[in-house]
This record gives sequence, structure tokens and C-alpha cells, in this order.
Amino acid sequence: MENIKVGDLVIVVKPTTCCGFIGDVGKVFTVLDIDGGIGIPSECWNCGQVSDSIDAAERDNYWHEIKTLKKIPPLSELDKIETKEELPCKV
Repeated sequence: MENIKVGDLVIVVKPTTCCGFIGDVGKVFTVLDIDGGIGIPSECWNCGQVSDSIDAAERDNYWHEIKTLKKIPPLSELDKIETKEELPCKV
């Protein structure tokens, strides 16, 4: 898995690890900032639990745990993926 960095397009694919909040699953955003969680605790806005997670920021200073995100590859990378298509046969 490639590391998520600033500027990447990502999707929230897992609920929060603290309270299981699923409201953001499926949300797509561009990463504006990354906080390594070193000495700066992260607080869940849903349940209030504090942890030292690595977080990625989207607009309005809203943060998501990196481990709940998946990078969406650029279209140029998708063109490199080979896929096999089967054409329907007419009988």
C-alpha cells in the first residue's frame, strides 16, 4: 500500500477506530495536511476519545485517521492497469 500524502485523493473506507462511527464512510476528499500525532493528541469529534493517531486533514480543519482511508489512484495510473474484458458472443 502506498503512503497517503498531501494532495492525494482519498476515500474513507473504515469507521473510526475508537467508537465505530460510520457517518464518514464513503466520503471522498483531497488531503490538505497530515499530522503525525507526535506529541499532539487527536480527539474524536464523535466520542471525545483522545489518541496519538496519524491523521489527514480535509477542508474546514476536519481530520480523519489515516488507517481509515484508502488512496484513490490518479486516472493516469488507472490507464496502466490491464483488465480483461469478455465480449458477449452472439449465437
